[in-house]
Amino acid sequence: MSEAALLENFIFCADIFETKEFCIAGGAIVSIASKQPVKDIDCFFINEDNYNVAIENIHYKAKLIKSRNNSKMFKLKSGLLIDLILPGKDSFDSIVNKFDLVHTQQYFTQETGLVSHGRSAEYTESKQLHLNVITYPWLTFGRIARKLSQGWIIDPIQERNIIDYCYNAPWGPGVESEYLL
Repeated sequence: MSEAALLENFIFCADIFETKEFCIAGGAIVSIASKQPVKDIDCFFINEDNYNVAIENIHYKAKLIKSRNNSKMFKLKSGLLIDLILPGKDSFDSIVNKFDLVHTQQYFTQETGLVSHGRSAEYTESKQLHLNVITYPWLTFGRIARKLSQGWIIDPIQERNIIDYCYNAPWGPGVESEYLL
């Protein structure tokens, strides 16, 4: 993985936010590090003051396109989406441990560099899909379908777990559940 590309993107965001107290995490890490096109960057904050400073400063450079309680998504003129998220966790580690797909359980800060949890780096390198938890079924299965169409493979045991989950899960927009795999 290219930490130089991650650092470049981190500094780009830090310059916009005028703070370095955040991490880039999730799927953007995989795309940036493997030099694939990035459509959005998820930036997580654990301090509300830094989150508010970033929101105040990005307003001058991007358009707010979506706002939820602790998340604001902005669109830059280039088309890149930047999502600022304040998840109410006490560390970046606790944030990525709740991600649905194991290969996305990575984050980058200027201070720590790239931090990978468990086997996330290994799974990214080998393009293997492994599920951690399903909290938002529609989003998770959309990500799985996208990755499978890009040539990723899914572990056969986990494939059986997914089938069982689909058979037994309550479905519908807005359904939230926590299903540990």
